[in-house]
Amino acid sequence: ITIGGVDNRTLTINPSADLESNKSYYIEIAAGVLTDVAGNDFAGISNATDWTFSAASLSTTVVWSGTDVDATDSYINANELAAATITGKITNQSNASDVSIAEIKFVSGNGGTQHIISDALKNAISIDTDGNWTLVNDASWTSALDSDKAYIVQVTLSGTLLGNAMSGLGQTSSVTIDNTIIGTLTGTHTVTISNDAGILDNDRITNDSAVKVSLTLENALTLANDETLQVSADGINWVATTNTDTN
Repeated sequence: ITIGGVDNRTLTINPSADLESNKSYYIEIAAGVLTDVAGNDFAGISNATDWTFSAASLSTTVVWSGTDVDATDSYINANELAAATITGKITNQSNASDVSIAEIKFVSGNGGTQHIISDALKNAISIDTDGNWTLVNDASWTSALDSDKAYIVQVTLSGTLLGNAMSGLGQTSSVTIDNTIIGTLTGTHTVTISNDAGILDNDRITNDSAVKVSLTLENALTLANDETLQVSADGINWVATTNTDTN
């Protein structure tokens, strides 16, 4: 702590360790540690609200993106992975300079494995004037992700503020790679209604409230033990089907 400036009116506090980016701080000063030229004691600050501030920060959103890629269900299937990109938008409230992406890595929670994006791909990422950036789809990272493992994508930022280095972080929620799920069930599928008490048995109209709907897929679908095929009449409420034929 130093006191200087015009008439010794400037108090400078230089912490012994650098403050961490993206964190809030408050300062307490004991009563009587400072006095004015007349000998009056400073009353001090003894709470966490009078003098608060946040350290300079960098942050970014991190999102699975790409044509027909939807990770909101926390899963990425084989078709989605083939088109997947990772995108984000950087928030630079402190107006730091030389902002860049220092590292992108995929961290698996169930196994602790990780894949770090190569320098060549990372250095090819451009950040536009609005802070938007994209990691392009590339087999060097898509093929490195194991099926049935959940990954968090972590992005580390770096920058400079007032001559000092600073960093920031952003990450996705956990997403499981599932290469056994296909994106679309191709072919012509057949839906039939049994217990049809109506006049015609092929108009899909019935006056029987307790009907059985049967779905026959064009191609065989193999489900894992923890997977189910569900159907919905309104796209909101889904019911698990009962498999009667595995061929």
